[in-house]
Formats: sequence, structure tokens, C-alpha cells
Amino acid sequence: MIYLDWRILDYMSDDPLQAGIEALRAGHRREARRLFGDLVREQPDNAAAWWYLAAVLSDPEQKSHCLRQVLRLLPDHTEARQMLADIERQVARPTPPGGLERPIMEALESREGLVAVPPAQDHSEVVSPPVFSEARIMLAAGTLALLAIAGTAVLFATGAISGFLGIEGPPPTPSPRPINFGVPACTLTGGDQTTAIFVNNTGFTIDLLQGPEGQEEFLHRLAPGAQGTVEVTQPGTEVRYVVRVEAEGVVGGGARYNLPRGNICQIPLN
Repeated sequence: MIYLDWRILDYMSDDPLQAGIEALRAGHRREARRLFGDLVREQPDNAAAWWYLAAVLSDPEQKSHCLRQVLRLLPDHTEARQMLADIERQVARPTPPGGLERPIMEALESREGLVAVPPAQDHSEVVSPPVFSEARIMLAAGTLALLAIAGTAVLFATGAISGFLGIEGPPPTPSPRPINFGVPACTLTGGDQTTAIFVNNTGFTIDLLQGPEGQEEFLHRLAPGAQGTVEVTQPGTEVRYVVRVEAEGVVGGGARYNLPRGNICQIPLN
């Protein structure tokens, strides 16, 4: 969650900042982003503008940049430092393995000709290649044949041989993916009013409802990329929200939120 602490409330007298807060409260996220962006360009040392701009940005790198600016101006800002650490942990990705290094082999001369040995091997005595008898070769061939027969049986049993031979079987039925409610990003604005802004990032048209199970009240129908603003009538109490969707491969979901009083909270639907 994003909170505005008392150390940067002095900037609340700036009219562009107030306009950005009102745009955010009304659900006009793009307009709020423009106002806060213009403000930080004109006033690069305005910590409150950087803080609110981080609240309306969705790109992790851009959000991190804004939080670093807040810490540049207010190094002891605990919330900004914690949020920056959380974002950096989320976007971190493990470095893919580069593969195993192939050892450089050396060629040494022996009674049987050139023999390849690793560089760490003792070169004082080169061991001649082993000589296998005909009986051992036949035994190894028979063992490999038995293993091949057993492997083919396993492939038939698991159905993997069908794909290898081009035999089409019935495709597996994928489990429908539920729609998830994200963690609210809240911005303290003061006053008693609390606003929830739901952002549809699912790619499907969804219906947003609220209320106890079996008594849900319809709030918004959100197209992909759209957002719906909900005024929370009882801030500080738990409210149940539900999403319903009619689309193949996806099902609705639900969540309960206890949103604080005097905040604007953005909730992503993914």
C-alpha cells in the first residue's frame, strides 16, 4: 500500500497536486498520471509529487524510479524504502545457466596411437583403451535390446508413443483459470471518504459485484482495460467483492477487503 506520511504534507497546498488527487479519486488515472508527471518535471524536488506519481504508475521500473526520487529527498522514508525493496524482489529473475564448460582435451601418443585425455589427468602413464571380448559385446547388445523393448512398453502405456507416431489422441481439457484480485495500492488523501478503483487487466469483459454470498449487488461491467470506481460506504469494515465472467478458459473470483478511511485504493484484476 502507498501511504503519504506527514513529512510531505506541506506540498498539499500546490494546485497541480490537488488536481491530480481529484483526478485519481474520480478514477481518471491517465489524467492523474499526466498531472503528477508535469509537476515532477517542473518541481523535481517535490517529494509528494514523486510519491503520488509512483501510486498511479504500473510499470515496475518507472515506479521504482519515482520511489528512488522520494528517498533522494527523504532518505528516512521507511514506506518508500520498503515498497522499493518489494518491487525489486518481484521483478528479479534468476540468471539462466550458461551450460557446462567443455574440458579441453589433449592428444597423447601411445602404443595404440593418439589417445585423448583431460588436462588434469596424469600424463606419466597413458592407459591403453580396454579390449572387450565378443561375449561381452553380445551381452551388452542383448541388454540394450531388452531396455528398448521395456521403454517402448512404457511409451505405449503413457500414451507418449502416439505423438511420436503421429497418432492424434483426445487433447487434455485445461482447467479454467480464475480471475485474481490484486493487492490494493492505497494513497492517503485525508477526509472520511474512501474510493476503490478496480482495473480490469484480464482481457475479458467482466461484471463486478459486492455483498454477501447470495446477496451480491451489481456495480460495474468492465471491458478489457477499463476501470470502475466504487465509493466505499463503510471504510474500515470488511467488504466482499466478486467478479463474474462468461468466457472460455476463465472463471470468476472473489476477495474481501478492509480499506482504510480517507484513501484512494487501486485494485488490479488479473
